[in-house]
Amino acid sequence: MLMDELAAQVGFFSPGEYPTCASAAGVCSSSARIASACPVTCDACATDPNKPSGLDRQEPFDSAKLALVSDETMSVVELPGGHVLFVPTTRASDRHGVAYLPGALINHLAYAPLCREIARLSKLPVLLLRVTMRLAILGKSSITSALKTHAATAQVTSWMLGGHSMGGAAASSLVDLPSISAIFLHGAYAIASLKKLPVLQVLAEHDAVIDANEIEKAKALYMPTGAVVHVIAGGNHAGFGFYGPQSGDGERTISLAEQQLQVARTTADWLRTLVYVE
Repeated sequence: MLMDELAAQVGFFSPGEYPTCASAAGVCSSSARIASACPVTCDACATDPNKPSGLDRQEPFDSAKLALVSDETMSVVELPGGHVLFVPTTRASDRHGVAYLPGALINHLAYAPLCREIARLSKLPVLLLRVTMRLAILGKSSITSALKTHAATAQVTSWMLGGHSMGGAAASSLVDLPSISAIFLHGAYAIASLKKLPVLQVLAEHDAVIDANEIEKAKALYMPTGAVVHVIAGGNHAGFGFYGPQSGDGERTISLAEQQLQVARTTADWLRTLVYVE
């Protein structure tokens, strides 16, 4: 059921209606059955009438790469596997770190500006993760391994894990990892119980990608009563990253820069309250 819930959240297919890969390799299944995400080259998708439309891979704006440059306030480290670590010169904690999972089919570097700003405002190291086939839900073991491996690099023992869209949903599925101390959801809802941890959910007023009814259902099923929920007025789904436009999304009525700043501030303020409580 995990794939069903995730696929429905990002609008891939109706639950239980994933097409089956017709390639000779036969390696694709479930929501991974998308031409641009398939790890092999064949022509099955090109001739398959069940191939979903509007699911092209999203690349980052060129300006997103400016966030990858170190300066006197921020050290940016490109790690093995394509992960990126943002470490502020002045840190608010010597044991807490933040890890971020990208949305489905979106190049993780599209979130570099947001992660850098969260690191700057929270004064916490932020690990931006590159995930398997750009589908965070397929990379549970690799995500777990990356968090363990790079904890030493980031000098943290406790991760506050979150992400955008499928990345946020996937983060909620990792709640049982002992190193996870909090979960935050950007343009996403939980798919597993988060009632034992602090939770932040940041939504956008004009987000037309995720289903408002599913958000409410997940709130009742999985969210703790003390969860912090914030809605970005004028924001949309793609505005959580430096990419877009995204098929089916609503239109932003604020600038991308404004949405990014609001998301970063809301997230950083919440993160710092958790650090200071301890």
